[in-house]
Amino acid sequence: MERDVFVSYSSQDKEVAHRICSWIEQRGITCWIAPRDILPSRTWGESIINAIKGAKLMLVIFSSNANHSPQIKREVERAVHFGVAVLPMRIENVSPTGDLDYFLAMPQWFNAFADPIESHLEALVDVIRKVVTTHANGLTRTAALPLPAATAPSVSPPRPVEPARSAPAPNWSPELLQQVEKHLALTVGPIAKILVKNAAKKSADWPAFTKALADQLDTPQAKAELQEFCHRIEP
Repeated sequence: MERDVFVSYSSQDKEVAHRICSWIEQRGITCWIAPRDILPSRTWGESIINAIKGAKLMLVIFSSNANHSPQIKREVERAVHFGVAVLPMRIENVSPTGDLDYFLAMPQWFNAFADPIESHLEALVDVIRKVVTTHANGLTRTAALPLPAATAPSVSPPRPVEPARSAPAPNWSPELLQQVEKHLALTVGPIAKILVKNAAKKSADWPAFTKALADQLDTPQAKAELQEFCHRIEP
């Protein structure tokens, strides 16, 4: 059964995650949360994947515990892969690191680290309702989330958004970009498709496109290998 919201949280934040889930559901928004919604006949992994696919929004209860949770990293990566909107709700004044820094660099944040947590939940429900309505109207699931001004992050975003550039050259065929996507996927996995698409939109020429992709990689070796591959197939 599809739900409006998939709640992703660290097991160490179980109590607050279930309080937030209960509040949301009391206002008529359906939620999926583990382990409550895992059926006895289904495996954990299968249940998680199906629930993420069926959700309109993933709500990430973000804390220092979540920041080091391999399970949350996997869940967020799957949400990005399936095109599900992601809303990180910060319950501690901490910033993401590692893989979560990468995956949560672009989504807008909802800050709720001032006690009591309930003082933030009506605003949270308003945001979720807007996302659910957007999805019901057939609009993109990955559109920017309509956060109220009061929830603007108090810390700097992990990465600045680059200004838009002109469209790519006409001879950048889908087949060419698919070659780059397949090579990049060996390093970063399914997110390669999104990275290639975004870089192609904002890069005026092939060197700029190559640099935009290389900047997303963590190691000098991975950057060098990508740049060398792109140089070999440069149109």
